[in-house]
Amino acid sequence: MINNYFNYKENIKLEHKENSSLIVKDFLGDKIELDYLNNTTNKALFYESSDNKTTITINLYENSKLDFKVILLNEYSNLDIVVNLFGEYSECNINTLSLAKNAEKNINILCNHLARETISKVNNYGISFENGKIYYDIDGKILPKMTNANVSQITRGLILDKTGYCSVKPVLHIDYYDVKAYHGATIGKISDDDLFYLMSRGLTKNESYMLIVNGIISPYIDDLDEELKNEIYRKYQTYFEGE
Repeated sequence: MINNYFNYKENIKLEHKENSSLIVKDFLGDKIELDYLNNTTNKALFYESSDNKTTITINLYENSKLDFKVILLNEYSNLDIVVNLFGEYSECNINTLSLAKNAEKNINILCNHLARETISKVNNYGISFENGKIYYDIDGKILPKMTNANVSQITRGLILDKTGYCSVKPVLHIDYYDVKAYHGATIGKISDDDLFYLMSRGLTKNESYMLIVNGIISPYIDDLDEELKNEIYRKYQTYFEGE
């Protein structure tokens, strides 16, 4: 099953009974609700290049799995993602990528472990510069008796200049002992030595930045179709033009 929603203005509610692939691009509604039923393996991409405030609710049932990518290249984002792991052996892997230049991004992710043997993995990468601000609020909850639940949160922030800003608030609420829980956050700037090396080879500072950012973005988009991949490349490359 393949579902694509481009420039869609109404709220989206989908129920997946079989393996599925979903792309939501430049969503103009307020809410998305996705139900993944038993024994399904799924992929989804949420790509924003227009400003919006969106709440995405994801419900996973027994033995269902979702790989969910989020790419935010718009000026303003307020994105709430709520994942409910209702079924045993359900799994959700969330990977978000956000670029903020003269922009503000607020990304809030909550993973609720409501069954045993469930897995949630959240990986965030934020790149900010020229008064760009990115705020992450990441929360994982494991309820009592949710044996072998596994929650992981990793957030990385890359600041390209003195005016960029990135804030991370990782939170774990663990109400049981027989589980695995991990979170980590790192925020830093490009190594001066790496930047000097690239510029010594004839690249400008912004060309050097773009080369480094290329390496970060590529894993997020390499498996997309060529038209969408090229659109994303063109969009973020405009961040570094004319400077």
